[in-house]
Amino acid sequence: MLLISPDSVQDALVGHCKQERIRRSFTQKELADRAQVSLSVLRKFEQTGKIALESFVRIIYVLGLGPVLVDALERRAQSVPATLDEVLDRKKEKPRQRVYKSREKTRNQHE
Repeated sequence: MLLISPDSVQDALVGHCKQERIRRSFTQKELADRAQVSLSVLRKFEQTGKIALESFVRIIYVLGLGPVLVDALERRAQSVPATLDEVLDRKKEKPRQRVYKSREKTRNQHE
């Protein structure tokens, strides 16, 4: 499991949104208008990472990142076991890494 800090997640989300805005050739004003958020909200988001969830969702929707983010979260949720029984079942399914022969068979082959 990859451990990252909340600040790292926030920085990554801001960075991806800003890159996508630039890739789509949107000015901050154009994106703010399309997302129906104020320009000051978008600027604060790109500078500090601070934003209300509703405004963030509007921005990622306009940038076309909503489906990507939701898909990533759904795939992650499916891969995380929900119960201890699921963890134990996954351990049982783990493929063997080595082949072991009994000592008696090995001795008989050398005689």
